[in-house]
Amino acid sequence: MLMDNRSHPRARPVRTAERIAAVTQSVRENPRISTRHRAQQLNVSRTSLRRILHKDLGLFAYKLQLTLENGNIYAAKVLRITSVSQV
Repeated sequence: MLMDNRSHPRARPVRTAERIAAVTQSVRENPRISTRHRAQQLNVSRTSLRRILHKDLGLFAYKLQLTLENGNIYAAKVLRITSVSQV
């Protein structure tokens, strides 16, 4: 019986020091860019970018939404990347 003897190498790590520094610089320059556009600019997948933002930089993305409080509607259409310490 013939068997395929190829090994499946592991994927190369994306969360390198250089990549983390590039993401940090990108966030400092313009924190309002969406993760989709930032991932395209940095040539990294959106998932890897989210991992770098969250695990390495302690940042998270959130979106303010419409809320109803005491009969008043507060509308906010803001998507930000903010550090946990700022919350």
